[in-house]
Amino acid sequence: MVRVTISIVSLLAAQVLGLSTDSMSIVHNTRYLVLWGSDTVYSAKLSDSILSDIRPIIENSVKNIIDTRVAGDGISIVGKDPLNETFDKFTLFVWQPGSIPPRKILEREGLLRAWLSPDKEQAVLLVCGSHQCDLLVTELRSGKDVVLVKGMISRSAEVTWHPMGSHLAFQSGGDIRVVDIRSSASITLVKGEAPSWSPNGNFMAYRSGKDLLIYDYERKISTEIYHRYFWQTEFYGRISWTPDSQSLSFTVFAGLTGYDNECILIDVNSQKTTSLYTGPYFCGDWLDDNLIGQRK
Repeated sequence: MVRVTISIVSLLAAQVLGLSTDSMSIVHNTRYLVLWGSDTVYSAKLSDSILSDIRPIIENSVKNIIDTRVAGDGISIVGKDPLNETFDKFTLFVWQPGSIPPRKILEREGLLRAWLSPDKEQAVLLVCGSHQCDLLVTELRSGKDVVLVKGMISRSAEVTWHPMGSHLAFQSGGDIRVVDIRSSASITLVKGEAPSWSPNGNFMAYRSGKDLLIYDYERKISTEIYHRYFWQTEFYGRISWTPDSQSLSFTVFAGLTGYDNECILIDVNSQKTTSLYTGPYFCGDWLDDNLIGQRK
């Protein structure tokens, strides 16, 4: 059964934060999903609901990879610099077509994840110490940090940029908050976690318990599109939209021991689900078609 909920606070969210609900035209014909292991980033082709043709994009240039994100015309990677490995510091790299090896951006103690802004001028960093985690917004040219959230953030927190780069959303204390980067105005949009803005900017996918929902900025409502029952394994990690904003993927624990990852794709309109991949690799974001020419 589809469940629709209306958030009272979110009725004015788009207007208060200056968010546009106008569609941006994005057309993509072929879908490729990023997968990654400890020292390799792969792309896998989706054709006729089958994920195949898994090939390396980045291999042995970064060690102990703990996160990857598709960022515009490139991929960001958080891992160890093989030329300068230290125990407690991780490095943010950016790979773009033709940049072999990936370019080193910054290094931080306790860095777990990074989300580059669409223009690659800023990055949100999740930095964790022994007692707490913080979210920082960093200007990449100057290295200046602004604390977005100090404490009250989990090691599994997710952040998402609006595709125009004007706003970002993050989870904190059970809420999803949206922040205007220019004015610093913020608002609680909905209760939930793992926010993910659609590429056209009109929707935000998120989780609440065992439900997967989509918030519609034009209609100001959240609609449940998927539910996991009590006997099914838990969600974890990110929610990723396909470039055409028509489908999204998510990950659940899989395998007899729960150490494998299962990537599931859901069509937003029909709510049909397809299991794409089960195995040891981690499931990432969807690639823009023009990056695939750089595959090995």
